[in-house]
Amino acid sequence: MFSKDSANDAFFYDVHYVEAALCTIAKVSAICCKDAVLRSKRYGGNIPQDDLNENEEFFIERIVLPFPIKTLIYLAGTLKNTSNADEKMLKLLATNGAIAILSDTTRWRSSQVAQVKEIAQFLIQITGILRNLSVAKSYQKQFLEAQVPSRLCAMIPAFIDHLELMGNVSRILSKLTLHELPRAQINNHMATNLRNLLAVVDVDQNKSLSLLNQQRSETSRFQDSLLVRMYFVLGNLCAGNDRDRQCVAFECNGIAVLLRALQFYALQYTNGVASSQCGNEEKDGLGEQTGEVLVKLVRLLANIAINAEVAAQLNARDEMGVLLETLDQSQRVGDEELMLNIVSCITNVSYYSSATPVSEPKSSQTIPKVSKYSFIETNRIVLTSLLAQILLDRNEEAVVEATRAFGNLTRFKDVLAYMCDHKVLDCFVVLLDHSNREIVYTVCGVLMNAALDESTRRKLLQVRAADVGGSNSSGDDRGDVRNLLLGIVDHR
Repeated sequence: MFSKDSANDAFFYDVHYVEAALCTIAKVSAICCKDAVLRSKRYGGNIPQDDLNENEEFFIERIVLPFPIKTLIYLAGTLKNTSNADEKMLKLLATNGAIAILSDTTRWRSSQVAQVKEIAQFLIQITGILRNLSVAKSYQKQFLEAQVPSRLCAMIPAFIDHLELMGNVSRILSKLTLHELPRAQINNHMATNLRNLLAVVDVDQNKSLSLLNQQRSETSRFQDSLLVRMYFVLGNLCAGNDRDRQCVAFECNGIAVLLRALQFYALQYTNGVASSQCGNEEKDGLGEQTGEVLVKLVRLLANIAINAEVAAQLNARDEMGVLLETLDQSQRVGDEELMLNIVSCITNVSYYSSATPVSEPKSSQTIPKVSKYSFIETNRIVLTSLLAQILLDRNEEAVVEATRAFGNLTRFKDVLAYMCDHKVLDCFVVLLDHSNREIVYTVCGVLMNAALDESTRRKLLQVRAADVGGSNSSGDDRGDVRNLLLGIVDHR
């Protein structure tokens, strides 16, 4: 209780106290480690202590504990409370080997239900300290040397039902996976670690989660917070690693897990938007948190869709259809980050869309048969209408993503016809005069696709920038697409 008041933090800034606390915790791990070595020798092994598996589980019911676990809970809780807001305490912990000592405790296990609960409470405090330490990039090397990223993944199956503990794990990993080396350590045991991470967000494996359409309570906030961070972690891993994308989607059955969550949270989001427009402030708050979950979930879907086989599988799922209404709603309320991620996801999925049947993924994992349904082809006109509204948005990143999507959609003749009839093509001509180089570059790609169609090419040549609100940098009345393109060549 004394340590909960930040006014008392100074009493704990003592190297002797920190050393004593860490030494007490380390003593239990040392006894566990010694027990593991002895058990190995008993069964014919001869493993030196330093050569134990980095994620070797230590079952503490096999040893006589020098201290009750409750004592260790209070001890770790004191360190957590005093490390919450002060850099001095964090530095004191780091310089006294806290990260390595605390990392060893993540290997503690028990087969006794009551003891598992006590260990979970202890680890909540431990991961709280590690969470505070993970904020500083200067301690990243210690996290790597102590195998923290890998061990956090390994502990998930034993404690998956403990929501607060999983929340702390997700907070630490959301910081660490921003960097390449921690991601590489997780990928050393890719299939196992990704399977464990995905289990945290799977309602069939994590019984503390619920995707039922019932009145959402305060508990839902804890669930949403966990999902936001865990989707972020998985999104980080899949952002630049194609093997991770395949593993999450196919080997871990990620497509089904993620689309199931998408159905639930998209409905919650659209209902939340409707409630907020009716002035329901309580539901508005829940809707905001639901939106945060969707942002990270759709980002993850967009990242795995960079892989051609994953994109083809997503395109063949009718559950993707909820993105249409969600995109429309996010545009209406100005939810730019969600809008941007949805457009990015659509762009990545549409890149591989074609009229040919979906091919089976090159994976040994058995994948359920999918129908010949195509999300992109079925909804291409609706998508064109929704994306056209983004072309003149103030968010230049959103304009770039929407334009990229049009680069894929303009393969379809009826999309080109719609663009001509509804003056969408005119907007692209205006965008040729945009100050953002990347926008102009992607617009040129769209116009190149459009010019391949003879009918569209004739209409394109008739478009004059001045008639649709664009500027005419040449100073005469020849503000058509040809002169704008020549201007790009001359000045860029």
